[in-house]
Amino acid sequence: MPLLGGLEGRASECVVTPAGRCVPALLLQRGMRLQADLFWEYQLQQRRSDEVEVLVVPKGEYGDTLAAELSRHLEAFLGNEVHVVVSRVGHIPRDPSGKQPILKTSLDFFAR
Repeated sequence: MPLLGGLEGRASECVVTPAGRCVPALLLQRGMRLQADLFWEYQLQQRRSDEVEVLVVPKGEYGDTLAAELSRHLEAFLGNEVHVVVSRVGHIPRDPSGKQPILKTSLDFFAR
């Protein structure tokens, strides 16, 4: 039986850890439910394997205590090798297609 030459998929829907593990954005979206009623919208962004930034557009007051709680909660999903930074913003720009992905990443899990 022939072997697969490689795997391809939606790497843009995966947070890549420094150890090379792929954590599906859908799993992190479930983690966001902890505070989902506090945001108009949110987006996860990953530019480095050891850090994920969560942009949140709060519905009202959203202080450092709540941000730290969310950060710890998401770090539990990702493991202690990934630091989560929560940033409060006024709005989150849409892609040229008009969509707003849950995760924007510049890392490619499948390029390894």
